[in-house]
Amino acid sequence: MFRIFLLFFVSLSVAIDRVLTPPPIITAGSPAVIEFNLSASSCNSSFSSDRGCDWPFLTPWLTADPNHPPDGFFVVQQQCFLTPCVTTNLSNFEITLPPSAVPDGSRYALAFLLFKFRDNGTVDTYYPTFSGFGSDHFNITGANSTWTDLDVTSGYQQAAGNRPWFWNVSCAALECARDCTDKFVGPKIPYVAGPIPELDACVEACPGYGWDPTECIKENAILTSSTTSSSIPTSTLASSGSSSTSPSASPSASPSSSSHLTVPGTMGRMPWLVSLVVTAIACC
Repeated sequence: MFRIFLLFFVSLSVAIDRVLTPPPIITAGSPAVIEFNLSASSCNSSFSSDRGCDWPFLTPWLTADPNHPPDGFFVVQQQCFLTPCVTTNLSNFEITLPPSAVPDGSRYALAFLLFKFRDNGTVDTYYPTFSGFGSDHFNITGANSTWTDLDVTSGYQQAAGNRPWFWNVSCAALECARDCTDKFVGPKIPYVAGPIPELDACVEACPGYGWDPTECIKENAILTSSTTSSSIPTSTLASSGSSSTSPSASPSASPSSSSHLTVPGTMGRMPWLVSLVVTAIACC
């Protein structure tokens, strides 16, 4: 049975077209252009829900797997968002990875969160089930960070992925958030349950913490790798909204005061559950 599941996930990762195509090497602290094709997303697939691909905005996320060697399994673990917002009509966009976010080396990949604004200004989010499989792997150079003990033994996402602040951690805030998690969650492994207010306060005080969906890249990166990133008026963003059932973040909020971004229900847990399944396969 485990072999069947393994073949399914390996076949799936090969079969899904690349939604996000990064360069093979990204230099931390320097701009990098990411190619983008939403039409290749699993949001078109029957494996996902019936929510479709009609989403005007996305947030690209960095994923990593510090628990396995570079030539072994790659268990998708979300780390941080690279930029708050990109309009989904683009074919490429530019990001800059802070050197403090993650260590040099491999393997890294990208995932994405889709979102739109409702008529009342709140944010409706959707994490396509196989978002984490829609990117080429790449290496990082020029970074100055190191993995914590918790990153290597249990994984930051599995330790923090159910916390209310998880989806609000930018790559600029990631090193601090990982240190907080290592400090307050590490001693509790493997019996981590219930609220940890000290952890929440520590992460929310990290420099760079917060997701502001109104800071959006609206133009393709040109040949010189420059992009236009500007604050979209709330009225413009809200006009693209539609009704659904996901909470929360005010389009008029600033990065330091924005409400928690929550990815509710199965969509929010699915990447973590997939990671657990693949980890079980790797172990058995």
